[in-house]
Amino acid sequence: MKNRFVLNLGLAFLALSACMVLAGCAAPTFLTDLEEIIPVASAAVGSILTIIGTFSGQPELTIVGSAINAVASKAEADLKTVSTLINEYKANPSDTVLQNVENAINTAIGSLSAILQVNGLPAQQAQQITAIVTAVNQQMQALLTILPVFNSQTAGQQIAVTKPISASDFKAKVNAALSA
Repeated sequence: MKNRFVLNLGLAFLALSACMVLAGCAAPTFLTDLEEIIPVASAAVGSILTIIGTFSGQPELTIVGSAINAVASKAEADLKTVSTLINEYKANPSDTVLQNVENAINTAIGSLSAILQVNGLPAQQAQQITAIVTAVNQQMQALLTILPVFNSQTAGQQIAVTKPISASDFKAKVNAALSA
């Protein structure tokens, strides 16, 4: 399921890049990086569940693990919604659907941020999870700055876009958080 989302999101970026080129706009070079970043982001969210899995056999952490699992599962569902909306946008590009994509990404960011509100984690796991959520949210925020490029109401306007970190740097950042 995660791989399907990643593939769909990657295809959406590819399709949107092609539309921009056909419309006479040069696609930003970092869109290629975003396509590579999405699989890393999905794996990073999955790694949170792996970290929680280490709590088995520790009754004092079962409640905390369950709380984080519930929030991470919601974030996963939110990301599936984003994927569905991107597919809808690919089938029928409109500003309304694009706005729905933006809303869904904001909801996913909120869900991921809610993970940080769960208290009672051992320091090491809390540090790892915080680093992962922060890295993923930063990349999703960068994605949000790109969406207006595709909105017909902002066509022809100069739009400030936050360049996400490269896929390799993002992967290194997530791996460093996991090994901390």
